[in-house]
Amino acid sequence: MLKNITKKKGDPVLVELGIHCEEWRLPYSDIINEINFLSVSKPDVALEALRILCENDFFMFCILVLELPINHPYLLSLAYEVQDHAFENSLWLHPRDHWKSTLISFARTLWKFCRDPAHKVFLFSNSLKLAKPHFMLLKRTMESNELLKTLWDHVFW
Repeated sequence: MLKNITKKKGDPVLVELGIHCEEWRLPYSDIINEINFLSVSKPDVALEALRILCENDFFMFCILVLELPINHPYLLSLAYEVQDHAFENSLWLHPRDHWKSTLISFARTLWKFCRDPAHKVFLFSNSLKLAKPHFMLLKRTMESNELLKTLWDHVFW
């Protein structure tokens, strides 16, 4: 049973500047309700619908599969930005502690693996001390996240 989410109100000034996002691209609450309804009568169809939703919507992948608490206007905006800018040759200039590593290095990497199992990743850091926790988080998640392994059993096992 998936948890339902509610829309969060953003700061009007930050919404106008494009830092906060209040509008969902999809009716997420309705979609979650439909998937929950299907999971009772047709569990295979519900899993397939969830897989398709998460492959096409980065925000839902983060919320439902990785269970990241990103239901916030700033993080919604950042999730949409990550989804829209699929190009790899970019530099993301965000301040420290603003979810850049979590959403880009961690969540986007897993999302890309789900969408393309042949995707290759290179974690670059100026110190092993900084890189190792990011690598270990990816490794632990790929090994222990049961929903990830259920939806993409051809990628994670």
